Amino acid sequence: LGEDELPYQVMPQLNFNYREINFWNAIDFRFNSELTNFRHQENEYTTATRLHIVPSLTLPIQGPAGSLTSEIKLLQTQYWQAPDEKDTQLAESVSRTIPQVRLHGQINFERPTTFFDSAFKQTLEPQFQYLYVGYEDQSDIGVYDTAQLQEDYFGLFRDRRFSGLDRIADANQLTLGFTTRFLDEFNLEKFKFSLGQTLYFEDSKVLIDNQLIQESESTSVLAAELDAHLYKDWFISGSLQHDTENNKNKKNEVTLDFRPSKDK
Repeated sequence: LGEDELPYQVMPQLNFNYREINFWNAIDFRFNSELTNFRHQENEYTTATRLHIVPSLTLPIQGPAGSLTSEIKLLQTQYWQAPDEKDTQLAESVSRTIPQVRLHGQINFERPTTFFDSAFKQTLEPQFQYLYVGYEDQSDIGVYDTAQLQEDYFGLFRDRRFSGLDRIADANQLTLGFTTRFLDEFNLEKFKFSLGQTLYFEDSKVLIDNQLIQESESTSVLAAELDAHLYKDWFISGSLQHDTENNKNKKNEVTLDFRPSKDK
């Protein structure tokens, strides 16, 4: 789904994932791995095999009032590439090791309220995330399954800025946001609004290296999401991505849904 007319084929891909809860003193252990071989329909393209291994330790603290999750990852990737004659900057063998630290917290508030003479329960759910990802030059790695992800509200709280694994963007940033909901007497959500933004403490060198940003950014877009149950089977949703530094909207979207039943 990138700009290329024909994507790479995965031929094949093997995954091994392991998780152990309460591995040590309430800390969870995860081990994720992936071995992928990339081929292209056109013979003149670079071919590659990628081995990606991610051990991680997570300390989740969760309760009705909120949650606090601390996570440490080590991203280890090995590439074996057969560069095409045009891709002279690519290396035949590349080893990449990147550390990652993530701290995510959320608090849940709720209160009874009335709206249009109807009783509702309103929630307020502020959350934050601090993310640190180390930097490594990745210009000698080809791009096989990677594209830049959307900067919507939910995307602000991801731990990555790319799909795939060929580019892992360095980060030193803090994301702040909140969600508020209105629930009816049957505890069904009638309205939801979310707003958030990321503060960058350092420029992402990977984004600059790949010419995805031309100038330094101190903040991400201001992202907003709205979902509402209008009347009976009618629903509306919308999203906004506003560039606060240049004072312009990067994306606006509104969707009107008619849902007569669960399957339609």
